[in-house]
Amino acid sequence: MQFYSVQFLAFVLMLVVLYYTVCSRIQWVLLLAGSLTFYYVLGGTYIWVVIALSFVTWIASFITGRMNAKYRLDKKKEGLTRDDKKALKAALAGRKRVVLVAVVILVIGNLVVFKVQNFTNGLLLPIGISFYTFQVLSYYFDVYMDKYEYEPNYLRFLLFASWFPQMIQGPISRYDSLGAQFRTRQPFKFDNIKHALFLFAMGALKKYAIADVLIQTVTAVFDDPLEKGGSTIIVGIIVCLIQLYCDFSGGIDMVLGVSKLFGFDLKDNFRQPYFSTTLADFWHRWHITLGDWMRDYIFYPLAVTKPMLNIVKWGTKTFGKTGRILPAVIGNIVVFFLVGVWHGTGWNYVLWGFYNGILISVSELLKPAFGRLNGVLHIGDKSKGLYVWRIIRTNIFIALGEIIVMVADVAELPTVLSHIFTRPDFGFGEFSGVLEKTLLKPDGRIFIIVFMFVALAIVIVRSVVKERGVDLYGWVCRRNFVVQSIILCFLIFTMLSAFIFQNVGGGFLYANF
Repeated sequence: MQFYSVQFLAFVLMLVVLYYTVCSRIQWVLLLAGSLTFYYVLGGTYIWVVIALSFVTWIASFITGRMNAKYRLDKKKEGLTRDDKKALKAALAGRKRVVLVAVVILVIGNLVVFKVQNFTNGLLLPIGISFYTFQVLSYYFDVYMDKYEYEPNYLRFLLFASWFPQMIQGPISRYDSLGAQFRTRQPFKFDNIKHALFLFAMGALKKYAIADVLIQTVTAVFDDPLEKGGSTIIVGIIVCLIQLYCDFSGGIDMVLGVSKLFGFDLKDNFRQPYFSTTLADFWHRWHITLGDWMRDYIFYPLAVTKPMLNIVKWGTKTFGKTGRILPAVIGNIVVFFLVGVWHGTGWNYVLWGFYNGILISVSELLKPAFGRLNGVLHIGDKSKGLYVWRIIRTNIFIALGEIIVMVADVAELPTVLSHIFTRPDFGFGEFSGVLEKTLLKPDGRIFIIVFMFVALAIVIVRSVVKERGVDLYGWVCRRNFVVQSIILCFLIFTMLSAFIFQNVGGGFLYANF
């Protein structure tokens, strides 16, 4: 059962009908049964991985939560001195640390084993394992830090871990947001259905009218990159960036739409990433929930460790104010190394992670120098020309990073990059040949191509409007009934047309992570 197919739509429709009618009093039970069924159909026996990881983290959180509760009671006892309270706190920290180490070894170790097996033996990864691993860990870490109370019902927690729309490719949700919504009975609201339809149709437009149409062209360019000239690599990577964005963000829009059918709001994972003015800004807009996870559970905890605090003291003493950002520099490199490994186990992903981490760190170190340079050149921070240049510069860095990912053999990377300058082929003859074998094949695809460009125009306009702070769905809702009906019919046409493109491409790229 593909994420977007007649079978999937029938499955969702059946759940929605049962959800708001005969199962309205046990909505979460229905959703748990539906989520586990969906994963079993899609992932087969790998369902045991979801169940086992969720059970380990739930047990650990239950134990840790009870420790936190006992500590809160013990420290309120009368007659305790300040030293007694310190001793209680130290004892609690020691016990919790034992559980923490066990959880990290079991949960992260499981992910590492699968990733290594995938890298060395080609073993297929359980679908979405990186997503639900990080999701259940976020719950445990929050309970560990006593951010909120543990969930006493394992089955409710299992629903959070296995919620079927986001199992394929995220977003990585937090329990205090999504888990709380599962505990609330959701009434039927037609506004939710309209919003869900809008989101799902926009996602289908991106995924099936654009991403799946372009995937063959991207594959043709990078299947044998050593044989390609510079212009082919350049245009190919631009097409790749469009394809990747439409694949991932389109899938996320569909996830948000399906979740909205049941009355749930998930966090959006994208915020016009190609309008970013720095690489750091890009990672605040691209795969937002992964960035938030890394920030909260890796970057911040790392920044307050004793070694990092010692580095701050040494750096400030040696380099002045610049030395204060050394922990951030180290933290960024560590975080993006993990981001690279999270995305894939090949050396190209490791290199890509270091590429992002080092560039962001260097930009932080050079920020004061760039500020002084702008002052010398009398360029204001609000200059439109500077704003446009920053966007162009950032997208060049993004494109270079994506070339690292697409060239699977790292040893070939220098040669491929050198072709940009030594074999430019400004006539674009080679790329035209690639198009003739893929996008422009003489097999009656003219409607597909026209529809793709229409869809691309819609996506670009929507992105520009959103970047200017306008909520397109809110704008639609403020129109009269006739306008809303026309837009609704167009969206339905879009969804139905998307079936045409289903067999052109493949599944979701991020389902492999």
